[in-house]
Amino acid sequence: MKTYGVCIITILFVCVSANQWNYGHLGPDVWSEYYPLCAGKSQSPINILTACTLYRDIKPFEFISTHATKNYFTVKNNGHTIISIMNTAYEQLSVQLRGGGLNGTFDFVNFHLHWGENYKSGSEHQVNGIKYAGEIHFVYKNHLTSQMAVLALFMQSYGDHTKIISDNNDQTRDEWQRYFDMTRLLRSENDSVLLDLNVTSLMGENLQDFWRYKGSLTTPPCTEGIIWTIFTQPIIFIEEQLKLLRDNVFFEDYRGPQPLYNRIVYRNFLHETLSTIPDYNRLMHQVLRFISFFFLVTYATHEHDWDYGENGPDVWHERYPNCAGQLQSPIDILTACTTYKNFTPFTFGAGYNEEHNFTIRNNGHTIVGTFNNETYLSTLRLRGGDIKGTFEFVNFHLHWGENHRSGSEHEVNGIKYPGEIHFVYANPSTNQTAVLGIFMQSIFLQNETEKSSVHLLDEESRREWKRFFDLAQTLTDEDNSTVVNLSLSLLMGDNLQDFWRYEGSFTTPPCTEGVIWTIFKEPIFFVESEFSSFRRKIYFEDYRRPQPLYTRDIYRNFFNETLSSIPDYQCCPKKDSINTSFSTEVEWNYGEYGPDVWNEFNGTCGEIYQSPINIKTACTVYQSFPPFQFSPNYNQTQDFLVTNNGHGISATQANASAYPMTHTGGGLDGTFQFTNFHIHWGENYNVGSEHQINSIKYAGEIHFVHMNYETNKYGILGVLIDSNRSSQSSSSQLGRRIIKRQTSNTGGVTQVTTWESYASIVSQLNYTNASATIRFKLSTLMTTDFNIFYRYTGSKTTPPCIEGSSWTVFKTPIYFNNEALESFRPVQPLDGRMVYRSFPNDIVSSIPDYYCCTQNAGRSFSGVFLISLIGKQLFLFSWLFTFYVLLRD
Repeated sequence: MKTYGVCIITILFVCVSANQWNYGHLGPDVWSEYYPLCAGKSQSPINILTACTLYRDIKPFEFISTHATKNYFTVKNNGHTIISIMNTAYEQLSVQLRGGGLNGTFDFVNFHLHWGENYKSGSEHQVNGIKYAGEIHFVYKNHLTSQMAVLALFMQSYGDHTKIISDNNDQTRDEWQRYFDMTRLLRSENDSVLLDLNVTSLMGENLQDFWRYKGSLTTPPCTEGIIWTIFTQPIIFIEEQLKLLRDNVFFEDYRGPQPLYNRIVYRNFLHETLSTIPDYNRLMHQVLRFISFFFLVTYATHEHDWDYGENGPDVWHERYPNCAGQLQSPIDILTACTTYKNFTPFTFGAGYNEEHNFTIRNNGHTIVGTFNNETYLSTLRLRGGDIKGTFEFVNFHLHWGENHRSGSEHEVNGIKYPGEIHFVYANPSTNQTAVLGIFMQSIFLQNETEKSSVHLLDEESRREWKRFFDLAQTLTDEDNSTVVNLSLSLLMGDNLQDFWRYEGSFTTPPCTEGVIWTIFKEPIFFVESEFSSFRRKIYFEDYRRPQPLYTRDIYRNFFNETLSSIPDYQCCPKKDSINTSFSTEVEWNYGEYGPDVWNEFNGTCGEIYQSPINIKTACTVYQSFPPFQFSPNYNQTQDFLVTNNGHGISATQANASAYPMTHTGGGLDGTFQFTNFHIHWGENYNVGSEHQINSIKYAGEIHFVHMNYETNKYGILGVLIDSNRSSQSSSSQLGRRIIKRQTSNTGGVTQVTTWESYASIVSQLNYTNASATIRFKLSTLMTTDFNIFYRYTGSKTTPPCIEGSSWTVFKTPIYFNNEALESFRPVQPLDGRMVYRSFPNDIVSSIPDYYCCTQNAGRSFSGVFLISLIGKQLFLFSWLFTFYVLLRD
């Protein structure tokens, strides 16, 4: 009876396996209802995002000689695909495979094809969203371990016969032609033919480069644990060959890509090609960050193909190409290049002030401390600091050097510290990684009563670190570990107020980028004798040196920056597209070191695409622009931090993460996010604006600065300020709204609803770094006419005057009275640039000097200008003709 029951179950399973799925009404989307494994987290196929692949040194495949001999195959239509298995009626040697990172010897099982409805689809795997016309799977199995492995080759279809001849060897082309010729006999399920084929010829010659990951069968029951090898180079076919499959057998037989989850896709070649579509390079930032976190605590700490010696930082990029990226860490923090930004303070969980058991371990590269008590892990969370969300503690580890003058990974104006501590965090919701870096500074003590140095030491912090060093220096061998009771708050110290912020990478392989770095300005002080004992007993050094900054910004959360006393570090390297304002007041101003000499300090300020400009309306060209679209938060009442930065008054959002303000449209590419607004005034109502219209200056100008963080380009909205010329002016006289004062006080934060009330408050910020928090809706302070404007490409109007900004200067000014501040810069030459306008008809200046347009010939000018120009030419011609007649007579 039991045997009978088992037989029934077996028969039913076979029945379900054969008939309960297809590529139609019982297709891939519902397979999981009958085969639960098809909803697993290690499913195949996948979309291979090349930006997310990681290099791994994998040995080449070793194809046993029987691959290159002819074998007899039964080629069969099994109702789902065309499958080819070796015919057991013939005595044939086993076709075997070794190497390629596989353990043991694998025997050939079958090969089969997947194809689609046309030459643009059919492959199961995709590469950066790109589908191929089909995909061939060569299936192998290790009969000792039951491990299965699949070698996959893409099928690329071309209509051009010359392409296949140039891209494929004759053997491969002829072998596949014989195969396709037989498919005419396989139109019905269970139809089969006998065919002698050479597996080596079928695979082709391009088997060097491939991707590797762990997945599943791509058909029910979707068993997981399959080792997948996807070759990068496809086999080239003529479209007519694949059309035979579509016409004679099925319309399509492929499953779409499945989620990757936390799997890693490796590659066996060094240099990966990114997609030309930004979505596929940007889409997986979160996955990359997860991979970074995963590698930090696993792969990077266990692999030994890198070190700080023979396989040190200078050659890491040969195995880990990310290590040669443009967002690498550490960096040398040039204080002349830092930009002030208002950050929310960090908030540390309650567990920071308590002692916990940490496992400290020698991982072969450093000493790393981890916390494994899940019950209390939530008490070590980190928030604030303008890193979005809640971050979980991952580990802390140290970097140190050969002596008390080297060891830190980051440097400040070329200065090294004896060491650096990294506290690593990860946001489990976004997989974003953040690192808090604290410098280690040594103090030499002759005796414990040496007051000049002892006052720098926090005794509680010192005792905590001494307890750490006493145990850590006993971990002399790799994988040595011990448990120690420590308090994170004492390890971090008290000086966590001032810091620098930038985006970088891990400082060890695989050097994955996208890490948020916070480097605290104040170091923790150690007694050198205690630190040196640790150095001698563990390693000589374990630090990477600073990497190029490229175009990245370094921000600081404190107002006054200290410049280096070494001239080499007093200048900020020129950047191509990102503006990094100079932080020092002595480098530029509007007086002795004013606009006329800025180019002597900042060479970019003397380039040809500078702002502001004099907009000659006769030279503008009409272009239709789509309307601006502003996000709802422009109408949200919120707090702004208004600061006198020594050059002007700048306002930034107090909580940008809670109220992100973005705009699209207006003829600009992408989404632009608000960063700040600031105002330029002059000494009277006739001067102050930076831009001019036909050389007419306005009383001032407001710049609403936005940035497209995908392209790192600025988009600046400029609104001109006109002033009431006399006290007798009224709204009826001007035909415009006169702004009246209207303020209220809410809990110490002043709320304003007009520009005049805003100005009345900021006028009190009469010294550098003075600031106030003001509450208002940004929309109430902007122009009401967003449809009429001028557009050109220029620069920031203050040093370092970096070019590439998209300027929108609204034609309609706003009006208000205000005390003047002398903060304006003369206009710069247009130098052949085109100024566009969003409205059809412009008014030409009544001053003849501005009739003349200095643009290049062939540009479109206004009708009035052309008539004026033609009139002048006719007058000149008639005068010359008269002169000629008189001479002749």
